[in-house]
Amino acid sequence: MYIGLFILLLVMSLAVHELGHGLAMLKYGVPIQSAGIGFRIPGLSWLCLRWRWREIDICIAPIMLGAYVEATTKGEAMLENLELRQRLTVYGAGIIGNIFFAGALLVLLAFGTVVLNHNIMGPLICVGTSLIICALVWFGRNIFNKYVIPIMGMLLFAVVISGFFQEPEVITREVVNEYGETVLITERAAPNISGSIGIVSMAAHDVDSPALLLLFAAFISISIGLFNMLPVFPLDGGRTALALLQQKIKTQWILNTFMFSGVAMIWSLFIYVMISDYINYIK
Repeated sequence: MYIGLFILLLVMSLAVHELGHGLAMLKYGVPIQSAGIGFRIPGLSWLCLRWRWREIDICIAPIMLGAYVEATTKGEAMLENLELRQRLTVYGAGIIGNIFFAGALLVLLAFGTVVLNHNIMGPLICVGTSLIICALVWFGRNIFNKYVIPIMGMLLFAVVISGFFQEPEVITREVVNEYGETVLITERAAPNISGSIGIVSMAAHDVDSPALLLLFAAFISISIGLFNMLPVFPLDGGRTALALLQQKIKTQWILNTFMFSGVAMIWSLFIYVMISDYINYIK
């Protein structure tokens, strides 16, 4: 019942992330070539809903689980020549957008709880915490972009890497064999990682109330922000790390190695997640 609304909120989380980047780029005069929601399929551009706004080509594609903002060639050069603080602001704007969107969903959840359940204390704490976190991030955004994102990114990267070296969980379950007998079988658990397909499937199975819908959507928005903190190019955390490295390292091949290895890791992770989604789905 709620899966359609969840997909809408998921798309909004992705769109808000890219909107943050776009607004920051416009703030510093970086020209944007195109922006949109969804995956563009070569040869099927006629399926997209397109229009132009301030010389920006905006597209909404049928497969909407994605979003993007692309600077012009001149804009990319301008972005590279911005001051460090301004570059970090552009890179961190998407993550801040996800935090704000999650905060708005939690405030909406608290309001609904007050109206329906007449419970004040819990929602008041939820609203207060959300507003305090959003205020700290906004007014301390320079510190957040320069220090919090790199530190959090490194910690998250360590957690992700350590997860790949853990032994898969072994689970035991009952099945009925061809003779009608109940037997126990032992097998390794499916990979504990999900992409868009896995997230939507999980929501379809577990989200059965408006409160869970808003709570799960807020969690996903925060997760998108945390994922983008990873110091892996071309994620926001990777771009932040590259900008900081460029202040200390002038050897171009080291910087190129950092970028190329990041792209390789992202593609490897993408393939792993697709396989994981498939395994979880068939099970």
